[in-house]
Amino acid sequence: MKNQDQVILREIQKNTHMGLEAIDALMPRVRDEHFARELAKESMMYGNYYEKATNELLKEEKRLYKDVKGKDMMLRMGIWMQTFKDSSTSHMAELMIQGANRGITDMYKILNHNKHANGNISAMAKELMDMEEKTITKLRDYL
Repeated sequence: MKNQDQVILREIQKNTHMGLEAIDALMPRVRDEHFARELAKESMMYGNYYEKATNELLKEEKRLYKDVKGKDMMLRMGIWMQTFKDSSTSHMAELMIQGANRGITDMYKILNHNKHANGNISAMAKELMDMEEKTITKLRDYL
């Protein structure tokens, strides 16, 4: 496995981990049943991509993405602060859209800097970006 493949796979892990953490932090504040179901679906999709990337890295016994515990805490604290005054479904959907947009942007950067990666791994990253684009479209209904 090339180094570029590993970089992309770890970015997929990072991206999906952040999505999973954000959803987990928001769920206790969600009051809209339909929105909660949408977030649960997203969580499952993020989990699937996280697992795929992890399995690819484990096949070659390569180093996995290691989350810095402080980042998780900062993310949760940021979400708590953002939803303290406004825990409306609209505001939470906006936060998820912003996070998905950041994830897409980060993934584009990684792909652009690792153009010689394995086609299957690049395709997995592009699938994740497509999933996030579709998610953004669905979340717009809650704004």
